[in-house]
Amino acid sequence: MRRSVASYLLSVLFACFFTIGMQAQVDAIKVDENKVFEFMDLDEKPVFRKDVSDSYDSLRRYVQDQIVYPNEALKYHALGRVYVSYVVLEDGKVDQVKILKGLGYGLDQEAMRVIRLTSGLWTPGKKNGKPVKVRMSLPIKFAM
Repeated sequence: MRRSVASYLLSVLFACFFTIGMQAQVDAIKVDENKVFEFMDLDEKPVFRKDVSDSYDSLRRYVQDQIVYPNEALKYHALGRVYVSYVVLEDGKVDQVKILKGLGYGLDQEAMRVIRLTSGLWTPGKKNGKPVKVRMSLPIKFAM
């Protein structure tokens, strides 16, 4: 009798630890919906205009085609690169557009405007097969 009670308790403990261990593995696979992933931490990278073979080149050309050189920048012959950070959301829209390194003369605002125009043109990045938020950055070249 004593042996069967001990055996039963041991079986229950084993089942509890096994269940807890399995749940921990399932939790590790889940993706935190609020987390913003870095580009390098993904299984699938965000793609700009999925119908184009070279996503980066397509983005670069799109941005250059959309830029309107600000009058103040023209007046002072301002040129260089503006570095922009943004987040591609799970639905392909763009959010949290920020300047990492700017030039002033209206160029920073123009860079942000053009990046916002890409909203909805992205196929989102994926982690564990699920669309996730991804932080991206892009240098935008301004030249006359």
